[in-house]
Amino acid sequence: MKKNGKTLMLFLIILFLMVLTWFIPTGTFNEGAFVSNGTNPAGIFDLFVFVYYAFTYKAMDIIYILMVGGAYGVLSNVAAYKKCVDKAAKLVKKYDVISLLIVTLLIGLFTSMTNEFIVVLGIIPFIVTVFLKAGKDKLTATSAGFGGLFIGIIGKTFSTYGITTLIDTFELTVTTNMVYKVILFILAYGLYNLFAILHMKKIGSVDHTKYDAYCTEVIEKEKKGSNKKAVWPFVTVSVITLLIGIFAFISWETSFGITLFNDLYKSITTPASVGPIAGATPIINPYRPIAVPLSSIGYILIISI
Repeated sequence: MKKNGKTLMLFLIILFLMVLTWFIPTGTFNEGAFVSNGTNPAGIFDLFVFVYYAFTYKAMDIIYILMVGGAYGVLSNVAAYKKCVDKAAKLVKKYDVISLLIVTLLIGLFTSMTNEFIVVLGIIPFIVTVFLKAGKDKLTATSAGFGGLFIGIIGKTFSTYGITTLIDTFELTVTTNMVYKVILFILAYGLYNLFAILHMKKIGSVDHTKYDAYCTEVIEKEKKGSNKKAVWPFVTVSVITLLIGIFAFISWETSFGITLFNDLYKSITTPASVGPIAGATPIINPYRPIAVPLSSIGYILIISI
């Protein structure tokens, strides 16, 4: 039961949501008023259809996650990456509270401003590994890695993730009630970190690296002159790859009115330039086709260093 507890819980949640479709009506908003279309009950066979649509709709996200997992599987055996983890772990061990506050703040701010926060998953395995290496338990490491995502989603500022229809229906803008959004972000950030820090201090420091799928082995001292590989090329490429993800996945035009990146994308996909080569098929998010290949190149460069 313990072994299959998470699978059973997931199945029960899906079953519960399917039952709700028998009672909660579907509908649309028309001029601010909700127009009901009646219920649309989900049956057993619909479960398989849902799986198909989930994989179809989120295919690029799934590919990205698999790419990140594969990259870290290789990185865990790269000497430069091991050195980075060890150095970062020493800092976290010395300044654990400050490290947790900074990491959750940066990831939280980014998540609160973008609709495509999946790019953050590219750095979360590193953060979790570092905290585990610093002697923190699984819950603390997970809180450091994923905490910013929860904070940013709860305290959305310029992000419209999950509320686009609501904004369009009631003719709102991204900056509507911004003061309340910021207050909500601050409350989420403060409360989340309060409980995370209290838990971290209660547990103390213990070796939990055995729980890390991408755990790096301790770097043993080698013969003189055999392990003088510089770390800075690895760090440089990693930072550039991260910046590409940040710039590519923020909705600059929708949230800030900046059209530079949209104009750049259009300029390289029009028939007058390289449209026939790059393809000019309309897509929902023009940043992803650019960001994912560039991120892939970044991961390949990181592994090769």
